[in-house]
Amino acid sequence: MGKTKYSLRPRSWPKLIANRLTKNLSASETEAFFRDRATDGSRDAVLAFLGGAGDEKPAAGDSPTEPSH
Repeated sequence: MGKTKYSLRPRSWPKLIANRLTKNLSASETEAFFRDRATDGSRDAVLAFLGGAGDEKPAAGDSPTEPSH
């Protein structure tokens, strides 16, 4: 019989369950946040914002192709 990587003692189960519930709740809240934000968005507004962006080259050190020192 193989060894388990977690304790089977009864007092460790509430902690394990609480940890799982916290992670699931956090993921659900994150999904709801982005879903709500997506409904408020406007494709035309994003395209207008991007259209107003400048055509300047990156400043020295801001280019991802330059090695950082």
